[in-house]
Amino acid sequence: MKRKILILGFFLFPLLLNAQFEQKVSINLSAGMFKTFGEKHGINEYGESRPKQMPSYKAGIVSELGFQYNINRRFSILAELGIMYSNKWELIEDDEYNWMFWSCDSIYYSEGFNKLNLFNLSIGITPKLYFLPGKKFNPFIYAGININYTHAKYTDTQWEDYIEKGLYKPGDYFDNPWLRKNVGFGFNPGLGIEYNPIEKISVFLTAGYYHIFMNEKNFAYYYPERSGNFNAFLIQAGIKYSFIKSKNL
Repeated sequence: MKRKILILGFFLFPLLLNAQFEQKVSINLSAGMFKTFGEKHGINEYGESRPKQMPSYKAGIVSELGFQYNINRRFSILAELGIMYSNKWELIEDDEYNWMFWSCDSIYYSEGFNKLNLFNLSIGITPKLYFLPGKKFNPFIYAGININYTHAKYTDTQWEDYIEKGLYKPGDYFDNPWLRKNVGFGFNPGLGIEYNPIEKISVFLTAGYYHIFMNEKNFAYYYPERSGNFNAFLIQAGIKYSFIKSKNL
């Protein structure tokens, strides 16, 4: 009898031990889109309306890589690295006037569009609160804080055209009325839902708001009306892979 109990215990012990362990650490990888928004115009010292920079970027891509640590079954901390990129700034008014369009007909006739893109690199910490732990579908909310490096590249194609035609020399100064780069604190609250088809793999969908505080001094000093903080809506889909177990959370 004792022998049968020992044999049964030999088989049951690993099963019970495994049941006491749950996923503790995971890698999260996500990608999606963002769109900036906000007041599109500012007023300069002469009372003239001028476009602000941040609200008028076209929809861009966002991608994030993070490591998630589950403090308990409901509460987790996510440390992540994120990238945002939009390749085009565009503001068209009165259905015809494009702020990036230029033309020249004084010496010769030529026309084109200037270019302005946006790149943002972020490092942050995001607490997450789950509502239905252990269920296949587990909704959650999050509220991240982060440090951001924002860079905007402005290409004056009119100036390049002047150089190509020999009116100016390469390296001569040209007017850049936009933000070049900024380092600023940000935050990004949102909500999501996670689907857990198998033990180690989960997929998730999130939607949220992203804000970055921009330093007005980093915009061209003679165009302060173009300054303003970064505001955007984001939507992402991702996958989570868990690879470390610990005792029951």
